[in-house]
Amino acid sequence: MPWRRVRAAARVRVSVLMRVLAGEGPAVARSLASLRNQRRRDWEIVAAATPPAAASLPALHAPEIRVVELDVDQGPAVAYERCRAHAAGELLVLLAPGETLAPSALQKAVTLLESSDDTAVVYADEDCIGASGSHHTPFLRPDWSPEYLLSALYIDRAFFVRRAAVDAAGGFRADYDPVPEWDLLLRLSELGRPFAHVREVLFHRPGEPGKAWRPADPALIAAGRRAVADACRRRGIAAEVDPQAVAGTYRVRRTTRLTRKVSLVVPFRDGAVLLERCVRSVLRHAGRVPLEIVLVDNGSTETETAALLRELAVEPGTRVLSAPGRFNYSALVNRGAAAATGDVLCLLNSDVEATSSGWLEALLDAVEQPEVGAVGARLLYPDGSVQHAGVILGVLGGTGHAHRFAPRDAPGYFANMAVVREVSAVTGACLATRRETFERAGGLDEALPVAYNDVDFCLRLQEQGLRVLYAPYAELLHHEGASRGRVDAAVEARAYMMRRWGARFETDPYYHPGLTRTSEDYAPALVPTFSSRPAAFASLQGRRLRWLVQDLGAGMRGWFDMVASLARPAAGGPAVALLAGAPVAVRGKVNRYRIRIVNSGLLPLDVSLTLDGSIRVADEERAFRVATTRAIEAGATLDLACETDWCERFAFSEASGLAAVLTSGSATACCELRATLHAPGAIDIARVEQPLIT
Repeated sequence: MPWRRVRAAARVRVSVLMRVLAGEGPAVARSLASLRNQRRRDWEIVAAATPPAAASLPALHAPEIRVVELDVDQGPAVAYERCRAHAAGELLVLLAPGETLAPSALQKAVTLLESSDDTAVVYADEDCIGASGSHHTPFLRPDWSPEYLLSALYIDRAFFVRRAAVDAAGGFRADYDPVPEWDLLLRLSELGRPFAHVREVLFHRPGEPGKAWRPADPALIAAGRRAVADACRRRGIAAEVDPQAVAGTYRVRRTTRLTRKVSLVVPFRDGAVLLERCVRSVLRHAGRVPLEIVLVDNGSTETETAALLRELAVEPGTRVLSAPGRFNYSALVNRGAAAATGDVLCLLNSDVEATSSGWLEALLDAVEQPEVGAVGARLLYPDGSVQHAGVILGVLGGTGHAHRFAPRDAPGYFANMAVVREVSAVTGACLATRRETFERAGGLDEALPVAYNDVDFCLRLQEQGLRVLYAPYAELLHHEGASRGRVDAAVEARAYMMRRWGARFETDPYYHPGLTRTSEDYAPALVPTFSSRPAAFASLQGRRLRWLVQDLGAGMRGWFDMVASLARPAAGGPAVALLAGAPVAVRGKVNRYRIRIVNSGLLPLDVSLTLDGSIRVADEERAFRVATTRAIEAGATLDLACETDWCERFAFSEASGLAAVLTSGSATACCELRATLHAPGAIDIARVEQPLIT
């Protein structure tokens, strides 16, 4: 419903509602001082105070405070309702004693509400103030995210609301103490209007560094669960609400009937080991979801792949489409989607592995909401660290993955990795969407054959008014980049996206402009590294110096090893050398190493491959070693695929020599190198351990 425009901005009054208990007089004085510093003067404090507290308030000499009586055993909801009954303002804001406002807070809220008749709630960012007066732990919130609010009280009390909207929603309710504001915000969100967001820190809370965002208070957890469960009932959502490991967060588990058929669309070319692991794992962990698998073959040539496809053909619901030609991921997906028969499409990379059941149900749980266009999963690296928790626009010169390399059990930035929430995009490595939504959007854009096709698809869905969600409960393993070699099309694709989307491609409403653009870890951008963290800065420089020394040492050792191996006579057999030094940094995250394998005789190859070098990733250094030895017949081939972002085939003839570039962007503590021998003898697998060098 449209709201009657509040009176002219100069006359709008703001009522600050406050519950005051005994001994909180000094805290009230701090809140009062911040209000007296406001640029706007039309405000009042309405304080619901217990008798002992009320007796201490006159000492503040504050005619701006209106006191109403509160019984000792009455909670926040009753206090706020008593305050509201006596408030004279058109706009309301909640403050606990000791909480303060930035000097521009009231002015910015009133101006924003004045600019829109339909906006009922304005919320802002906040931080904490320690006992010494230092500001810390800023919460730079995303723009309006209704799914986030259903899972966590991410707005807290940092909001201004029209009094008329609170009246329409029914006010504060004592059944939801000690967090009646969550129940109120959920009901306000059901009035049909989005909340407006001021992207500035306007609220300051007292607190010391290291304090948990939400205390593990059983009363708070139970009240939050009631608020979310009641919101689901009001909205006609049949669901179970389960508290999660992060205090104050909840999983809304909709009771999906699981009658809609899901079609997994899996483009691939060879890579039989990866493909088999992908297909077998999803079949094993599909649960009760009706499922078909559409494998889109982009011109496989290996005999192992052909043998695997014959095996998979007997699996119920598994089909193979032939789609040879130049690699175009968008075209392959569109081809598979056209042939699929499911009500829901799930794009899945062939290097993704399901490790537990429930992931498909979690995707269906979210994607079956009519206003949701696409849902993405939480993807993990082989070592269990996070690879994808939603896509961020405008970071690292293009896009990034939220909380990449974070531990699996990390909550993220104010629990945003642990709950379902809106994001600008999700990766096509695992993306679920309804068939009708996919078709109405026109599928993936085939002008984007490699990069950004998933981001473009998600942006087009949002252009249609649909939401894109990240679902952490759909969790899979992603052996990123192992399925296909990288194609350097990012620059061209980025230019295409900029022409198509302009500033939208670089502006993410769910990633605050005050957060860093040089990493994916939600660090505030304006924290001076040296002045505020001298120890951390010095430690970082020390690590960089150590990297340099170790790289130079590895380079020298690698150079001598190469010279020695190439100097061996032909009778000595094949030579394998690794130039481990002189790493080439690609965007600060990738080092390249040159490998040269030489066979100058007619003898069968006895290959011994040893890698011993450093990989620099962000602020860490990791080392790895692998050795595998196998007698290989002349004319055989050896495939090496590291489960990071590199794969290569080595062909061996009677007299062969080749040079190849190994690129590893791994930040994992452990990855796996598979050596597949295409000759009598089958498969050798050697495990690469990557111990973290601290």
